[in-house]
Amino acid sequence: MAQPILNYMSREELESLHNASCRVLEKTGVNFPDSEALDIFAAGGCKVDRSKSRVYIPPKVVEDCLKTVPREMHLYARDPKNDIHITDLRRRYPSFGAMMGTTHVLDMKTRTRRPATVQDLVEANTVIDACENIEQLETVIAPQDVPLEVTWQHAFATTFKTTTKHVILTVETPEMTRDVLEMGFAIAGGEKEFRDRPLFSGIVLTVPPLNNDGPCVSSILQLVKYNIPIRVSAGTMGGASVPVTLAGLLAESNAEALSWMVLVQLANPGNPFALGMNPRIMDMRHGTVSLSSPEWALMRACIGDIGRFYNIPSHCFMMVPASKLLDAQAGYEKAMTGLMTALGGVTLALGMIMDSQNQSCPADFLFANELVGAFRRILRGFEVNEENLAVDLIDQVGPGGRYLHTKHTMKHYREHWYPSRLIERRSWQEWHDAGEKDTWQRAVEMVEQILATHKATPLPDAVSAELDRIVANAEKRAGVSSR
Repeated sequence: MAQPILNYMSREELESLHNASCRVLEKTGVNFPDSEALDIFAAGGCKVDRSKSRVYIPPKVVEDCLKTVPREMHLYARDPKNDIHITDLRRRYPSFGAMMGTTHVLDMKTRTRRPATVQDLVEANTVIDACENIEQLETVIAPQDVPLEVTWQHAFATTFKTTTKHVILTVETPEMTRDVLEMGFAIAGGEKEFRDRPLFSGIVLTVPPLNNDGPCVSSILQLVKYNIPIRVSAGTMGGASVPVTLAGLLAESNAEALSWMVLVQLANPGNPFALGMNPRIMDMRHGTVSLSSPEWALMRACIGDIGRFYNIPSHCFMMVPASKLLDAQAGYEKAMTGLMTALGGVTLALGMIMDSQNQSCPADFLFANELVGAFRRILRGFEVNEENLAVDLIDQVGPGGRYLHTKHTMKHYREHWYPSRLIERRSWQEWHDAGEKDTWQRAVEMVEQILATHKATPLPDAVSAELDRIVANAEKRAGVSSR
């Protein structure tokens, strides 16, 4: 099989990186400001300084915990046909998904930026639900037309109602986490049923350098009690929160990710876990974070290397252009970071939003879906055998002949990838006669068609009402109202 495999770092470099990260964990330590977490670390053989909420993790503990991380990961969805089963870390295509939290959208009618609403979230989820290459999603929009205190309860209730795909919870507070757990119980049909098929996974973002948010730590410890898959993203920034050198950036990012691997495995040995990080650089000219630089792209491939080195699932963010529009810049930024992620063999990948994670648009999700289809074709490779080498056919057709009419062509032409009508492949005349529409115009038309024809299978009325009750209780607890 002719199939691309990108190994960016050598075995020796990966061992050096691992050893550097272990030295950081043992000598410098990581802050975990949560008493339960500190107790777990101490019981697991780590040195704990409770006055600083700091833990120091010996290399032996890291090695022992790596052995208990499952090599497989199963991410369940409301519709079982959308379940994600990762069983081969070295061969499976990455599972691509849409990431969370944009507060603004690019309005498709006016092509201007405006605050996001619950209706925008409904439309985004509907488009994602119809995209065959987007397999999972966070709450992609943080709606601004509901009280801030219960933004995520509204967002999760809406997301569970409007998609049948696997959902990811980015933890913030124990109260929010408990509310989403109760939603999961209601959808699954009970706590036991949810435990057998958890309908969402959890992700935690670190607070570099070598620090964590206490409520997030407490929230993750809630989730592992149900054996919910956890992924971590060490959101480091070279030159700001970690060393500016790419090797130093990776070393500290990996240390933070490993510290979470240890906590999750000590709390619940065998809990599904994906080692993830989001190493970024600062654009020193503007003081902004860059999520679309060549350095960010090559870091995606390194994350895949690290996952294979440990032989555990890996996670990263990708396809988050700095561009504010669906334009040429967005195209190259998405393609560069997405393809490096795919070729690097990262297990789980989230992204597909604009303006460095601040803005989203349904048309952009369609464009990302198309790119992922192309990535998968590249990763699929091709078979080299007698049938495909086709020497006898070449001899039969001969010089000056044609292959279009042969049975071999009819049998094998689907080896090639064929995009949707979003990608322009017609002749100039055909494109001219169809109105000379650019990528943005074609994407908007396709979104309008999806919104008119596609709808995720609705939840039963009683379950939908239970989700509304959970949101109402959260509003009552916060002393706010969306009505």
